[in-house]
Amino acid sequence: MWESQVLKERENVVRLEARLEARLEERRSALLKALRVRFQAEVPADLLQRIEQMVNLEVLARWFDASLREPSLEAFRATVQAGPTPAPTDN
Repeated sequence: MWESQVLKERENVVRLEARLEARLEERRSALLKALRVRFQAEVPADLLQRIEQMVNLEVLARWFDASLREPSLEAFRATVQAGPTPAPTDN
């Protein structure tokens, strides 16, 4: 009985990890598409690598917003290189 519970918990963890990875891939894909469409250019290798390595959904969401807001790919790069920013507050 105990072994069965441990296996079930492990299966739940594996499912959660798979869902997280799927959400990360969706956000990365949307961000890359937004950059390509908005700036009519391929994403430079350094930015592509940084985006593909990001594992924080909130940071990817803020980068997506920046991809729509920044006036150029270089400005977007500066935002990404500045590092993760705190989430906006409602003050």
